[in-house]
Amino acid sequence: MALFGLGSAVRVGQLIHTGARALLAALASWLLIAALGLGAAFLMIR
Repeated sequence: MALFGLGSAVRVGQLIHTGARALLAALASWLLIAALGLGAAFLMIR
């Protein structure tokens, strides 16, 4: 849950003003966080 809190703390307006490279880095980190969360949920269900 803490990882999702860190990811959602980034504001969309800040990403728009920082440029495409920072936007891609943020999206990649969000995808990594989502993959880790889904993996953890899958392991807990099994």
